[in-house]
Amino acid sequence: MAPNNRENSVNKRGVVRLLYGEDGFRVRERLKFYTDAFSRQHDPQDLSVARFYAPDFEINDLHRAINSPPLFAPKRLFIIYNFSKLKLDKSATSPTAVGVRGPRTRSGEEIILNDVKNLSVQGGSASGGKNNSIIFLEEIGEKDFKGVGFYKKIKLDSSEYFPYLKGRELLREVERKFEKNGIRIEPQALDRFLFLTGSDFWKINSEMEKLVNYVHSFKRRSVILRDVETAVLPETADNCFALIDYLSRKDKKNILREAEYLKKSGVSPETIFYQIGSHFRQILEAKTFLENKKPVRRSFSEGGIGFKAIAEVFHLHPYRAQKIHQAAANFTIDELRRIHNLILDLDVKIKTGKLKSDLALDLLVTNLSII
Repeated sequence: MAPNNRENSVNKRGVVRLLYGEDGFRVRERLKFYTDAFSRQHDPQDLSVARFYAPDFEINDLHRAINSPPLFAPKRLFIIYNFSKLKLDKSATSPTAVGVRGPRTRSGEEIILNDVKNLSVQGGSASGGKNNSIIFLEEIGEKDFKGVGFYKKIKLDSSEYFPYLKGRELLREVERKFEKNGIRIEPQALDRFLFLTGSDFWKINSEMEKLVNYVHSFKRRSVILRDVETAVLPETADNCFALIDYLSRKDKKNILREAEYLKKSGVSPETIFYQIGSHFRQILEAKTFLENKKPVRRSFSEGGIGFKAIAEVFHLHPYRAQKIHQAAANFTIDELRRIHNLILDLDVKIKTGKLKSDLALDLLVTNLSII
């Protein structure tokens, strides 16, 4: 369903909206946009927003709440999460449908459909309930949503669908979010960022916040590839640290054992290969810097060039810089160049389809264990 927003109607009568899609983060982001707008216009103290989480509420409780007069604001906003999970085929007694023969029994769907219909009537009622608004939120995809007949019977003021973004749409949306934080991310860094996070905006948002704070700590306003490699990690990357540490210390006894453990635990060969490659490239750069013995600042010349200089020059977290500094002492510059060339060669073969990533990883680990 395409968005069909009627922003001005919010002041005249009750508004009924539907937000749905697989991307729960973007659904809730849009929900926040509407709830913030409601609070600014009607309820600065946020006392008139009620939330109902299906299936943990009764139809009659929602019915009574919708038709009750607002106490602290001209109108109320009801947010109903995953309404499709309610069993609407069960009958419920409408407390307002009373005749000479007593309360009339109506289905839960009939009760709520009637409540929603009343909200679309301009003006108030004796109770003031007709000025209330509803936002339905469903975390389901388009295929499952088409099976929810309830929403086909509702007159909606707006309906907005939030699928997982892919391709250029995903790139542009993430780039826009960085810009909103006052940060520009370079194309190569953006590609790597999304490779590590995937399309899940819960993870994207979490890693973006961490990356923005990291870049701000250096008083910069642009994200480069090295920033992403330092501050952002895939979900399984923590498991790679032990292997990388063994490789850095040339601990031959544990290198092959840890690599085999990682593969059996479900970490993808691509993730392991990339993490090893990124780590050794940084060791090579640090080793070259240390061997040149050209401190970029006078303060570094006192007591030699240590990990603090590496942290500042290469924009690394101090802990990461210390690990890189320690690893650089275990390799000669020639060894690191051979490792770097091996990684580049294997990477090219993977990308051109000449070598599968799992075999490339085996070759890399085997070669590193005998250096």
